[in-house]
Amino acid sequence: YEKVGLESRVESANSEALYLKSSNESLIMERDGANAQRDRANARVDDLSSKIKDTNKAFSSLKSEKDGLASSLKGYRIQITRLATEKAVAIANSNRFENAIARLQGQNERLSTEVNASKSGINGLNSKIKDATMKFNTLESKHKKCSCELKRVTEE
Repeated sequence: YEKVGLESRVESANSEALYLKSSNESLIMERDGANAQRDRANARVDDLSSKIKDTNKAFSSLKSEKDGLASSLKGYRIQITRLATEKAVAIANSNRFENAIARLQGQNERLSTEVNASKSGINGLNSKIKDATMKFNTLESKHKKCSCELKRVTEE
């Protein structure tokens, strides 16, 4: 009975030891990750410190560039005024073209209606031609028959 109790306690201790070992490994991995993160943060701080120095130099250069850009801006404003005038002319032309297009679309619709009416008339005429052709063929057949009979009668 004592042996079973001891075995159970040994198994329990082994399980707890495995759990502790696993927890320890997990904590070691977390620590290593935190150390790596700290190293990256330190590198980033060093990088930012260097960039701050560079930024101060760049600021001075940008101030000079800003003055040059202000001068260019005056030239661009003149161009914008010219382009606004061109835009107004282009809009006026566009409106004229839209009116012309609307007029042409109206003509197109009218002509389409006329074409459809003509097609209907042509279909009617084609039907009449077909009927006349059938009648002609019938009469021609009768004529040939009569001609043959007349020829036969006259030969007799």
